[in-house]
Amino acid sequence: MTMRQTNFLLLSTLLLVFTTTFSCVDQLTDIQDSDDNRFEAEYALPLVNSKITMADILEDFEEDAVLTVDPNGLLRFQYSGDVLTQSSMDVFAVIEESIAGLGFFPLSQRRQALPLPAIQDLVLDRLQMKNTTLAYAFANDRDFPVTMTLTLPTVLLDGVPFSYTEELPAWDGNGDPVSSNNLNDPFDLTGWDLTLEDDSIFIEVSTVDAAGIEYDPTPGTAMKFENFSFTYAQGFLGTEPYEGGRDTIEIDFFDNWIRGDVYFEDPVITFNFENSFGVPTEAVINVFNIITAEGDTLPLESEFITDGGIEFPYPELDEVGETKSTQFVFDKNNSNIDVVLGSKPVAIDYDVDALTNPDTSEQIIGFITDSSFYRVLVDVDLPLFGQAANFEVRDTFELDLSEYGDDVESIEWKLVTENGLPLGVEIQGDFLDAEGNLIATLFEEGEEPVIGGAPVDGEGRPTAKNEVVTFINWDASELDTVIKAQRLLLTAVFSTTLELEQSVQLLSDQELEIRIGAIIKVTD
Repeated sequence: MTMRQTNFLLLSTLLLVFTTTFSCVDQLTDIQDSDDNRFEAEYALPLVNSKITMADILEDFEEDAVLTVDPNGLLRFQYSGDVLTQSSMDVFAVIEESIAGLGFFPLSQRRQALPLPAIQDLVLDRLQMKNTTLAYAFANDRDFPVTMTLTLPTVLLDGVPFSYTEELPAWDGNGDPVSSNNLNDPFDLTGWDLTLEDDSIFIEVSTVDAAGIEYDPTPGTAMKFENFSFTYAQGFLGTEPYEGGRDTIEIDFFDNWIRGDVYFEDPVITFNFENSFGVPTEAVINVFNIITAEGDTLPLESEFITDGGIEFPYPELDEVGETKSTQFVFDKNNSNIDVVLGSKPVAIDYDVDALTNPDTSEQIIGFITDSSFYRVLVDVDLPLFGQAANFEVRDTFELDLSEYGDDVESIEWKLVTENGLPLGVEIQGDFLDAEGNLIATLFEEGEEPVIGGAPVDGEGRPTAKNEVVTFINWDASELDTVIKAQRLLLTAVFSTTLELEQSVQLLSDQELEIRIGAIIKVTD
């Protein structure tokens, strides 16, 4: 709302008035010093004529918040946090590390399976490779030439299996059998699909002579996959938890709070989901606590926290490459948010994880790509529509008036406010010495001015401005005391409509106008 910022605005105005006034006095006395005769004079000075809108007041109010304006002009503070971000890198790393050590695989049969090691609880049907290479070694120990063909029926490009054929000459019986390999120039399988049958890659080797007679592979025939990496994986991708870690969203709205209550009419917490994992996933909220200005910890309560997670949207198999987005909103209808965010929150402590395939059914076929990700952001939305009752804030400012005012006998201040805000404020200023002791007050006790809030209609919108005129008189002794002050502690107590417990709306075009003048009596 406007509590601390309006506080700062008023105090900044008063500080400007103090320094401007005493500076003017110095200039006036400098002029009179040219005359040796003693004099008395009164000067009427208009010092401040300032108008500021609610949007201006709040523009830089919260360091950690974004100020937004609804189409109807209602202002909102929004605090955000990155709850959970996950890429597919970890999933692919598990797959790639599991099969990285396959090494050279001897081919001793015409058809055989290259079993893949178990990959956690993943059941993979299809992988698309990138940067993966295939090396082969052929051998012929026969005294006649043969035609050798290596076929991988489950490694496909556009539906066509990988196949390579080479002619090997006859072996003359001396030395090692005739051989051939591509170890220095392996085949690049980028873009090829690897489909799995019974968690295996099937390999076929054909060795045929000129008459079409087929033989078993000669010892020394082998193959090797290297640099297994993938752009796509399809199948049951496991029931896996992914930790989001614990984090905090700071809410500095109540940093200067002392006492009193503020009630937000319709606060919401919004979970924003983006997901390109083609896998059923849900957010599991382990912790979502609101820390209050009084040091209490209040848990956000909802059936969506205690009875299950919040489901992510996800693309189907025919939507590869798409990113699905949605929002889930905690409001006063499905949670206790109005209670916990109505309790002067200063921080939100959260720990949210993700769980893939929470139903654990291997019949659920999902997918990921090497660019897949999911992201969960949380927004805490505090609409400036609510109530305040004796909401007290304080702030302390350094003050140095020691060089001013030696010849001032008295000052009469006149403060005129035209308040178009639906907030009333009672102000008191305490002047403190270097040790923090109270040496003077801006107003006598019981005489603190109350700047009434603007009257509002049934929707909490102001219908007119409220004008208040306040006079403050300081004599020489009071001025001498104030000039010794090192700090000024300003206390402001805010309230909304006094007669009714009615929520009010803070709108971007609401204005507060302040005019200050002074009558200064100078002697020399």
